[in-house]
Order: sequence, then structure tokens, then C-alpha cells
Amino acid sequence: MDYKKMHKKICKINLLICMLVIMLNPGISLGGENIECVPDKSPNELLDELQDGFKFRMSILSYAAMDKPADSTQNPDNDFLKLSDYSEEFKLRPDASLSFRDIYLSVKPRVDLSLEQFRTGTQKGKKNHEHDIYINEYLIQYQAIDKWFLSYGRQFLQWGPSFLCSPSNPFFFDNGKSQPNQEGEGKEFAELLWIQNLYWTYSLIINTDNGRSHDSDFGKTFALKTDYSGNNGYASLILSYQEGANHKERVGLFGGLTVSDALILYGEANFQKGLDVLYPTSDNSPINYSMNSVKHDDCSIYSTLLVGGTYTFESGSSLTCEYLYNQMGYNNKEASDYYKLRQNAHDAYNLPNPLAGLAKQALGQTADNGLMFVRQNYFMLQYIENDIFNIFNLTLRWTQCIDDKSAQLVSLVDFYAGDNTRFFASGILNIGGHESAFGSMLDYQTMIGIEYIF
Repeated sequence: MDYKKMHKKICKINLLICMLVIMLNPGISLGGENIECVPDKSPNELLDELQDGFKFRMSILSYAAMDKPADSTQNPDNDFLKLSDYSEEFKLRPDASLSFRDIYLSVKPRVDLSLEQFRTGTQKGKKNHEHDIYINEYLIQYQAIDKWFLSYGRQFLQWGPSFLCSPSNPFFFDNGKSQPNQEGEGKEFAELLWIQNLYWTYSLIINTDNGRSHDSDFGKTFALKTDYSGNNGYASLILSYQEGANHKERVGLFGGLTVSDALILYGEANFQKGLDVLYPTSDNSPINYSMNSVKHDDCSIYSTLLVGGTYTFESGSSLTCEYLYNQMGYNNKEASDYYKLRQNAHDAYNLPNPLAGLAKQALGQTADNGLMFVRQNYFMLQYIENDIFNIFNLTLRWTQCIDDKSAQLVSLVDFYAGDNTRFFASGILNIGGHESAFGSMLDYQTMIGIEYIF
């Protein structure tokens, strides 16, 4: 029996019970200080209050996707990553929340059904049927005293203005904006929030558990977030520390400035000491290279910087530009060694053991090297036009890797049929070859689907 996991579950249950006790007993005394009692109400009045505070929303989502797995050294004959050529997804996404006096509760259970089919490579002819029932997010929040809030829950915690990624966020570098129909996987957080006034807000955030996420380097993370919001701009400072073998000390920043009614400028940054990213190094192994965390104990400060701006035209459409400098990414020499390692592992993939086992281990590390962006310099141009004929939304995004000239084109189209039904389609096209920043996994992907909300 895993007593550690059981202890965590018991603690969460006890916290929920405490919240419910406080909710149902508004005159309870905490720390010797009496909370103002709410006048007695009749059962009908209490029921009305509960009904007024209860919100429910159901999304039924169904889509089909067609992928073209890249014939790259990262995925020999699609036998290593086993990417499906065709898939169908059906998702139930109910969202429920309750605001009752000083308590706010919310829960987002999910039901996923999927079918995958393989039409190429060594997996040709195979089909996978999967189903999953889980809670992606939940939250228990209590307003302890005026302007102070306590909360615990599983959340996909996001902030910052950027589209490409969120460098300032120590919990989620990928902000999920490139795939809006996919939900981010929640992690467990405890938070103490103080709203000082209209301008200043302070948060103490503790990431206590990996939740639904599959981060391989998870460690309990503490963050102190300070937010300022003015008339023409905003800014935030995030100081964080991650426990464990891969401990990280980070400073995150983001902010934005309204230059005019049409132009907004913004930026995000992250600074940290040492990296747990895997880098290729030459050695005497049969494939001549290996992946190692060579900068883990480095005392140097590494940065990720993003600057951008959005211009909104009189028609309502907008144009956004972003530049990302990713210092932790591979330089030209490291990228060359990285692709040589993959090529050698690819060549040894189908040889007898132990060479095949060593090749698979190496490809596992090159695929999960700790980098969302493999290289160092990227540029993004995005055009958005909403309410075309009052029924269409269109997003076009071009992302260019400046270092190796590869690129990715993303298109998103939404069509609304009434207030409750949305049809959508998306496409991703990777350009620049299989040994490049964008070409290692997929050549292209197309998706079409429907969402009904009530």
C-alpha cells in the first residue's frame, strides 16, 4: 500500500470537509476572531442562494484528425513514436461551479473516447481504442478575510500576454495557445492571494503535485508573484524555487504597455541558474554520442526572452509579431551533434541487442530533452480576424526558426451555427526538412470537428 499517496488523499478530503464546515457554519470562530454571522434564513431562501450561485456548462466535442508522421531519424519507420495516421476523438467536458458566501467551488470532470488507426510504417493496419474518465481541474477557494483568499485545486495555471509560449511561468512553459481545442493538463496548487488595492496583488503559490501532467522532472515548486496593473500598462514579477534533484531558482517577468488604441507592446522573460536540459556530447559509445545534463550544475545565468506587439486595425482584425530568444536551445554545433546522434541511433535501431537497446534509449532522450523549442531564435507572425459575416473566426500563424530556416504554418477556422454549435477546422504544415526544428515529428496535420455547448 502506498501510504504517501493515501496521506495526500486524506489531506485533500480533510481540506474539503473543513471548507464545507465553514460554508455551512458562517458564524464559526477562526483563531479566536469571530466572523460576522449571516442572519438565519429559511430553507427556501438558502436554496435560492445556492441556486443563484450554481453554474453549469456542458461541452460535447467531437473531431477527426489526419496526420502524416515524418520519416525522420527521430522515428524510424514510425516504430519508435508510433504516431497514428488517423484518429477520432469524442469528449464530454462538463464544468460546474458554486459560489456560496465566502466559498467558491469548481470541478471539471472529463470523459474521453478515442480511436487511432495506423496506415503506414511498422504499425500499419493496427487500431487502438482508448477511454479515460478523470478530473482535469478542480478548485476550492475561501475568502478568509477582506481581500485575502485561500485556495487549493488542480489547475492549468496561466498568465502572460505571449502566444508562442510563456517564459515567465515556472509551472507551464507551453501555454496551449497553438492548439486551442486541446485542454492543458492540470497540476495541483495551493495559493494564498492578497489583493492590496486596484493596482497591486500578491500571490504565494505552491505546486504540490504533478496532477494530470507528465513532467518527468517534477519537484515541489514555490512561487511568489507580484502583479501591478495601471491605467496604460501592467507588469508582474515571479520568484520561484523548485525542490528536488533538478532544483531550479528562477526569476520570471512579464508586462505590457498600451501605446495607443491600436498598438499594444509586451514582453516576457525568464532567468535561471543552471539547466536540466539534455545536450549531445561525443563519447566512445557504439553510437559515438550520448545525451547528458551537462549544464545542470552550471552557475551561469540562462535566459529566455520574448518581445512582441499587436496592432489592431479599424476593421477589428489584428496582426501580432513575436521574437523569442531561447538561450537554452541548441547552437549550431550542438544541433549538428544532436542530429548526428539521431542518425547513428536510427541506423542501429533494428540491429541486434545491445545496440538496438542503446539506440532506443538515445532516441527516447532526444525526443524528451527538456526543450519545447530546440533552437535559439524564433519569429512569429499571426493574423486574427473574428466575426467575419458574424459567423467566422480566422487565425493564421507563421513561426520561423531563424537558426535553421525551418517553419510551421498553423491555420484555425471557427464557424458558429447559432448560439450553441461551433464547427472548427485546423491545419499544421511543417516546412524545412526532417532534420530541423519543426520537421522531426509530423509533416502535416489536419483536423475537423464540431462542438455543442449548453
